[in-house]
Amino acid sequence: MLGPEQRMNELISSAPEMVMPPSFLDQVISWSSPAGGLASQGRPVTVREYIQTRSPEHVRVLLEIPFSEDDTVKKAAELTDEELRELTLVIVRSGNDNYVLVAGNRTYSKQDRITAVEQGTALGRRLMEATRGERGFLQTLIDTGKIRIGRREPVRKQGEFDIDLADFDF
Repeated sequence: MLGPEQRMNELISSAPEMVMPPSFLDQVISWSSPAGGLASQGRPVTVREYIQTRSPEHVRVLLEIPFSEDDTVKKAAELTDEELRELTLVIVRSGNDNYVLVAGNRTYSKQDRITAVEQGTALGRRLMEATRGERGFLQTLIDTGKIRIGRREPVRKQGEFDIDLADFDF
């Protein structure tokens, strides 16, 4: 039986390459807090900022995103409970108002989820841990080069070639 870390490694290695739209770079993926500061003094971090500061150089080169020094950007696994709460609230608040979470035999509106996270209820803690897991997984996919930005190259049919006649002398 595989342990959690082995299962995660297997999942990452078997994941296909994903091509995301450029707008993906503007999504919130983590939190930045000043050293020794409170999470409430911090701010959300976009995918672009995460890649600039935390991703390996080969990923930044591949995605054409320049390095930026900022030691306040954290990986999901490094977030304190307070920072994770703030991140989860940003994500839930930015979500679709019509989205309803169904858990067990209950439904939870956007406001229900916000209240649960703010009050630290069992549901709020589960939402926070789900955020940590999902954002951590996404960060790992980025750092291993499984995510690309832009459009996928058009698929060519067998026997189809891209030849520019101007390349030949007749």
